[in-house]
Amino acid sequence: MRSGPTLFFLLLFLPPVVGSGLSFTVGGYKPGQTIKIDRPLEVRLRASVEDPLGIKRLEILANDGRVLLSAQCPTARKELSLFGEYVLNRACVLRARSLNVKGEYTNSAPIEATPASGLPSGRTGPLSAYPLGDITTPRAGFRVYFRLEAKTQWNGTVFATPGGGYRIRPREFPFVARRGDGVTMKFELILPPKGPFPARVPLSIAGADAEAWRGSVLISPWEIVRFKPVGRPVLFRRGKRIGLAADDLVLETVKPARKVVKLILDCFSEGWEGTKVRVNIAQPIPRVPVTLDRTLPERRSWEAVAFELDGIPLAVGNTITVNAESKGKVLVGGVRVMEK
Repeated sequence: MRSGPTLFFLLLFLPPVVGSGLSFTVGGYKPGQTIKIDRPLEVRLRASVEDPLGIKRLEILANDGRVLLSAQCPTARKELSLFGEYVLNRACVLRARSLNVKGEYTNSAPIEATPASGLPSGRTGPLSAYPLGDITTPRAGFRVYFRLEAKTQWNGTVFATPGGGYRIRPREFPFVARRGDGVTMKFELILPPKGPFPARVPLSIAGADAEAWRGSVLISPWEIVRFKPVGRPVLFRRGKRIGLAADDLVLETVKPARKVVKLILDCFSEGWEGTKVRVNIAQPIPRVPVTLDRTLPERRSWEAVAFELDGIPLAVGNTITVNAESKGKVLVGGVRVMEK
């Protein structure tokens, strides 16, 4: 079982929060509340603070003193926010803390995570399951991996059930284990024969009587190197390739770029006259968003569409929104940048 380090973190200087003081949430839970966990649970940590004196540092800490996330300002700011991902798999207490220019600390009330005293209805006691990754791609063969662990002696059948019109291999398999034993299982998702279909695939892993895990797996047409599709995008097939519909498609930056001179999208269009693709690149405050558009060739094909940029930076968490103006469907099957 994973020990619970942060998987990755996203740091942003965001607009002012409403009100003043320090705010903190863990997976939507507020200070003073308790999170009951019966399996490894990935949650989003959020903290934000306002201080008219100026803030030097904002951090999220565990009860053993570890700093899970931290944001420091080279010059004092009146508002500061940060967020990131964390895996809860044991009892712990989390809190946020800020430091102002006078050296004064402000601490939030704690949020506690404790193991559930009894498993919730619908969960299986003898078996637990969790994904080793929640994204798959065509290059990965649409494969996903799960860790299965027996809480007691187990001898039965495990079922994998996807939604959204998808199929999966294997759909069921026997699993025999002693208490504490575990195995890593490989599953292959099989896309529906026709589109549209959801890029975020609902999936459950269950024993004969109850579920061990329920969640979703994201299918991305490209390898997640710099940009990750977020929200609930829709997939279509075009020839041997798949693409995401360019209808308010939001791409989140997961790897920063210092000076981007070109943003390149692999786009498919039906070849209608006047088809345009527009991108809106959100920039850290105080920069204004960058909006650009390109007209696509009048042919039914995949095209590499380049948007010229003036060496702008992209920080982790910056988003790019893609929209299309066309009588037919426009798809995005890849995204990359060229840097100075």
